[in-house]
Amino acid sequence: MFCNVSVYPPSLRIVQLGFNGFSGVVGPESGDCFSVLQVLDLQENHIRGVFPLWLTRVVTLKLLDVSRNLFSGVVPAEIGNLSRLEELKMAGNGFKEVVPVEIQQCRSLQVLDLHGNDLSGDIPEFLGDLRGLKVLSLGENQFSGLVPGSFRNLTGLETLDLGGNGLNGSLPDEVMGLNNLTTLDLSGNGFSGKIPSSFGNLLRLSTLDLSRQNLSGELPSELAGLPNLQVIALQENTLVDSTELGNCSNLETLELQSNSLTANIPGDLSRLLHLKVLDLGRNNLSGEIPNEISKCSSLSSLSLYSNHLSVRRLPDGSLDENMFRKEAEFLSKVKHRNLTVLRGYYAGAPDMRLLVYDYMPNGNLATLLQEASTKMAMS
Repeated sequence: MFCNVSVYPPSLRIVQLGFNGFSGVVGPESGDCFSVLQVLDLQENHIRGVFPLWLTRVVTLKLLDVSRNLFSGVVPAEIGNLSRLEELKMAGNGFKEVVPVEIQQCRSLQVLDLHGNDLSGDIPEFLGDLRGLKVLSLGENQFSGLVPGSFRNLTGLETLDLGGNGLNGSLPDEVMGLNNLTTLDLSGNGFSGKIPSSFGNLLRLSTLDLSRQNLSGELPSELAGLPNLQVIALQENTLVDSTELGNCSNLETLELQSNSLTANIPGDLSRLLHLKVLDLGRNNLSGEIPNEISKCSSLSSLSLYSNHLSVRRLPDGSLDENMFRKEAEFLSKVKHRNLTVLRGYYAGAPDMRLLVYDYMPNGNLATLLQEASTKMAMS
């Protein structure tokens, strides 16, 4: 199909066979391949075995996608023959050992996706020579060592995924000058030290994932100056302060659980009108849950468990009915090991405001509700 063996000139340029159940790719009997194929999409099949070398002779290819199959062995050096490649996607297979140096012959590469294999060793310096890259995904492999200094050459890079490896050292300065980055994933490595203020240079950044590391210290205030941030994932570190992030007006997800945050929940979070997920669980936060959080009208998930927080009990008549309902809806989303579950609420005329919780052995809330019920019966 891919290689013409007839007397007629080849004409097939696009082959898309992804999301099927194919188990192999049969090559030409002669070994010769005369083709004008530019796009070959074999993703999400069940193709197993080593990578078929005859495909590396289809030198007209611009896009090759064999993601999420069952390939094993190594990424062949002959992949460098595909000098016209713009996108090479080999994610989710079982490729082992190292990235072949010959891949640097693919000077037109814009997308290189090797995520989710068993590649190991240092991340090669020569990847920094692929200056046309816009997407580089090397996450969920077995890479170790440092981020190559040559990565500072990848000034057109928009997505960098190095998560889920064994990288170490401080967060790489080489990344901080990549001003076109929109997605940066360094999660699940062994980076340590503080988050540098130079992150403030990444003005186009929309997703930042530095979770599951050994990062410590305070969050740099420069993070609050990144106007396009939508996702901040910093969970499972030892960070001690959450800087005011209310200026990140597009923020949708803020994950800071399992750190060492102290003091109060900042009230400026109320300015995050697009916030959908807020997770501050397993920290050392104290004080009251700020009423201002009820202004986060898009919030669908709020987790505050394992802190030292308290909920303010509002006196009767202190809120009108609409505001009380908003407060009650907010409290119903609060999760904490020292708080019982809010099961319901009642707003009656003229100013009776009742919250219905699970039974409390200490009797405080039960007594309050019983007294209120008695007053209602007497009236």
